Amino acid sequence: MKRCSFIAALLLFVLPAALFAQQGNNDAAKYAQIKGKVVMENPKGEPVGFATVHLLPQDVYTSTELDGTYLLKNVEPGKTSIAIQFVGMETIDTLVNLAPGATYTFNFTMKETNFRLSEVTVLAEQSKAGEATASNISRQAIDHLQAATIKDVMQLLPGATLQNSNMSVANNIYIRTIAPTSTSRSATTATDDAHANMNSLGTAVIMDGAALSNNANMQLLSGTMQGTNSNVGVGSTPAAGVDLRGISTDNIESVEVIRGIPSAQYGDLTSGAVIIKTKAGKEPLRIKANLNPYTYSVSASKGMQLGEKGGALSISGDYAYDARQQEMAHQYYQRFTLRGLWTKTFFERLTTNTSLDLKYRKDTREKNPDDERSQMAYGADEIGFRFNSNGSFSTPNAGWLKRLSYTLSFSYADKQSYRESMLSNAYAPYLMSSTDGSVLSNVAGLKIFDRDGKEITNIPVGEESYYGTYLPYSYFSRYDIYGKELNFQASVKAHFNKRWESSSNSILVGVDYKTDGNLGRGTVYNINTPPQSNSSSSAYRPRAFKDIPFINQLSVYVEDVFSHSFGNHELKLTAGARFDQINSKSILTPRFNASFEILPRTLFVRGGWGVLAKAPTSLYLYPQDAYFEFVNYNTLGDEKLPADQQLLLGTTRVFKTENPDLKIAKNTKSEIGFDLKFNDGKMGFSVTGFHEELKNGYSMGTDLYSGFHLIPYITYKDLQKDAQGRYTLEVDEVNNIFVSHTTPMNSLSTVNKGIEYELNLGRIDAIRTSVNVNGAYMHVKKVNNNHTYSSGTSANNLEHHIGVYEKGVSRSFNEVFNTTFRFTHNIPQVGFVVTLSAQANWFTKTWTEYGNDTMFEKYISYKDGKVYDFDPSMKDDPEFANLFETPNDRRFIKEKYDPYVIFNINVSKEIGDFLTASFFANNIFNTRPLYERKMYPGSYLELGMPTFFGFDLKINIR
Repeated sequence: MKRCSFIAALLLFVLPAALFAQQGNNDAAKYAQIKGKVVMENPKGEPVGFATVHLLPQDVYTSTELDGTYLLKNVEPGKTSIAIQFVGMETIDTLVNLAPGATYTFNFTMKETNFRLSEVTVLAEQSKAGEATASNISRQAIDHLQAATIKDVMQLLPGATLQNSNMSVANNIYIRTIAPTSTSRSATTATDDAHANMNSLGTAVIMDGAALSNNANMQLLSGTMQGTNSNVGVGSTPAAGVDLRGISTDNIESVEVIRGIPSAQYGDLTSGAVIIKTKAGKEPLRIKANLNPYTYSVSASKGMQLGEKGGALSISGDYAYDARQQEMAHQYYQRFTLRGLWTKTFFERLTTNTSLDLKYRKDTREKNPDDERSQMAYGADEIGFRFNSNGSFSTPNAGWLKRLSYTLSFSYADKQSYRESMLSNAYAPYLMSSTDGSVLSNVAGLKIFDRDGKEITNIPVGEESYYGTYLPYSYFSRYDIYGKELNFQASVKAHFNKRWESSSNSILVGVDYKTDGNLGRGTVYNINTPPQSNSSSSAYRPRAFKDIPFINQLSVYVEDVFSHSFGNHELKLTAGARFDQINSKSILTPRFNASFEILPRTLFVRGGWGVLAKAPTSLYLYPQDAYFEFVNYNTLGDEKLPADQQLLLGTTRVFKTENPDLKIAKNTKSEIGFDLKFNDGKMGFSVTGFHEELKNGYSMGTDLYSGFHLIPYITYKDLQKDAQGRYTLEVDEVNNIFVSHTTPMNSLSTVNKGIEYELNLGRIDAIRTSVNVNGAYMHVKKVNNNHTYSSGTSANNLEHHIGVYEKGVSRSFNEVFNTTFRFTHNIPQVGFVVTLSAQANWFTKTWTEYGNDTMFEKYISYKDGKVYDFDPSMKDDPEFANLFETPNDRRFIKEKYDPYVIFNINVSKEIGDFLTASFFANNIFNTRPLYERKMYPGSYLELGMPTFFGFDLKINIR
């Protein structure tokens, strides 16, 4: 009903504008016309063909012809921003005032992006007032930083911690949270990891209009028995977001990171969005080599025009190799990518970009020649491709309707993960059956009876050849996980705009469809040498991913951007809503942003509120069943008995782990701030206060009512043969025991609040230096709202109750306050730029608050498996006394790290017109203070990061 109501409201809102648009309007007296030419700043004044010309707020696009000319008809009059963009060139953004019926000629001269410009852009730039809080990172900033992956550029954001690049582990992105670092990792908990994974999972990475997907990633042995962080040694975890190591930064033109409330067109996210725009258009051949102590990479790219009408073709490729520990050359990561992008304008109205990406990744720890005992090796290989096409069709004669845009994307990733080792202490039963209630012996097909002649064994149809055995104490085991992940996306958007004397109204309406699935063989291993179980009764079973249903998402959204000028004061309001249908689940997410210009071009106030939602992935929608094995009788290995009289009898239990009540995770964001701008926007000061509350975050946990199963555990004795020659057994004991497993849950909740600030003093020409200061204070509260349970046992280790503590009994807190000072000195005449960064980490605090962690709230009875309220007077009862644990008195202690400062330096120098050399050094003074943990005296953390450096060489062949 909710879905129908929303779609009806959407149609009622849009149809009047659409009907008005159909009427058209060819009255030239009401519109303006713009024409001109775009050329390069060089002695020849060469034309810039295929440059993008974008008008705002009309949201009208066109591309220049091969000779650099362009023409835009039927342009709404009024104040208009004209933006000219082309790969490798500085963006031109100018404001003009258009009168009705007039024709204007605007010629533009574009400067090549290099370090010889009087002002260089090597830092993140803020979004414009009235838009979602975001940071824009240019190609020049990426080059100067020498970013190996997209994650490296995140350190330019306010509050981000300076870190060394590391391609030996999955590179996930975290937005507005206290992300795990090399320092904090040693002090992290499972709760911290789960919340970090959720933040990363909720960060959308959008490349050329289509989101990269990790939704069908199932490269895990068993999430229900092993946990969601147990990826096969390497590679990306299915519980987190996209691993960005697979994207070459050399293909990227710009990166936008949205931290605030994004447009309604962006869905399937809770934390924010990283929007990547890749290179498209003509550019010289660029060859680049990068080297640091652990990583080397080489890349090449070239953009060329395909004649007057053929458009432009960009081709690039790169190879990267990382060996994090030089003394362990058998452990490494390598990546190879190849990309082609074709840009073409059809019929003077349809501008398209069509790309094909090929990739190969290998993340491996081969056998260590010196490790003869364990012979451990593990790895993950991935080969795949991604096809993307996006475009815009202008409609200059359609009234309100200005253009239609589309995106089509299809990706395929063939993954193989493996792990092998010589297992020790592996002596355990293993039954081949995957059927609940099956009872097998060590002889395939052998039937066993009780004294009354009733069959004890239960041999399922199709499993007549299966049997049970005891695995040897030590054996060599290997398992492989084969995944074939597919993702298809299609979206269509209609862009409407109408302007009046002092007002402008832009409407965006769109429909998205996305499907994710996995056609892989899944987990494969030799049933005679299975993986080692992590508990005495749990077991693993193979699973085919191709049997798992696809995840289908259908979304519709509408957004209205309204602006009105009160003299020299502008009010801008953005209101939108998005409806997402994910398989059988749905959610409506409204969003709102506003800004007001108090002092013309000087003081702006802004605020926003919105709801973001992230759909559950295959890992949470379709978890694997939980398997358990119990030995009912065993005389295998009894030297007193002949081999043909030794018997093993075991039972397999299987439990479903799906959660039909799983909800869609959502994050409610609100923020307020102001911007001060001086010197025509070249100087400014901005402050943003934010509050975010994530609810229904995903995790794997043991549910009170479905995660525990009370089963009768029967053991037998006295094997005999009856008169018919059948083997019979007599019941020895019957005990009620619990088995437990995890299931997908909405147990995670997070509250992030804080203040981000940025001070830009611009360039001080007298000393050729620009000064930028940014930072943040963040307070994060993390709660797992599931119950926790007693780990103690009764005098009878088999039969005991389960003590249940209250939900969310512990709450984890983190606080961070830091400031990063950046001084950029440039000498345009010689193409020299140096940036000194100093990050002051004023404090980092971590602590945990507890509810009633000394008394049970409920208990699960081993007598009937039901849940009962716990009376505190029963604490000393012998049935319960052994279940209680003595909590650590030091658990309330707050850790507060001492302040410290890290200095980084980045240097770039152009040598002639064809060579650019860059160098960086992180933590140049090797600031690594030791902090003794108050909770664990004698245990130390080394703060900061190791000294790290690298060199980059780029050649341009024109």
